[in-house]
Amino acid sequence: MEYLNFQHAGRHYCIRMSEVSEVLNDRSFLRIPRMPACFDGLFQLRGRLITVLNLMRVLEIMDSAQMFYIVVFAPPYQHFGIRVPGTVETRFISSLEVSESSELGDVVSDGEHNYCLLQTDKMMAFSKRVVFESMAEFIGDRKKDGS
Repeated sequence: MEYLNFQHAGRHYCIRMSEVSEVLNDRSFLRIPRMPACFDGLFQLRGRLITVLNLMRVLEIMDSAQMFYIVVFAPPYQHFGIRVPGTVETRFISSLEVSESSELGDVVSDGEHNYCLLQTDKMMAFSKRVVFESMAEFIGDRKKDGS
């Protein structure tokens, strides 16, 4: 199976190529007020608004990389992407063994490296939870203020 993979701070990450629509060079974003810090913002791509999650902020890893790419997901998540550091490449991996699950995917091994296999459905569930928690916090603050 073909995977898009990248590494940062000695960790390896991969995404199934079937879940990727395209990989773009880094760009500027429209920042939305009160948007959770793990989101970089929005940008327009051929008439679509793409919401971008910063993977390094989600994983609480310092953004020390000089170069970033935007991975835009394939349908049904084509309005969502993640910002990833470093060099992005494709790799064929014949088999992966799952060793544990995480909030964003599974930890897998190909015998040579351990990868965090990012899964779009888990990343979307995480993103929705973060946004809803942020909205609930905002509503709670407004109720306290009497607004």
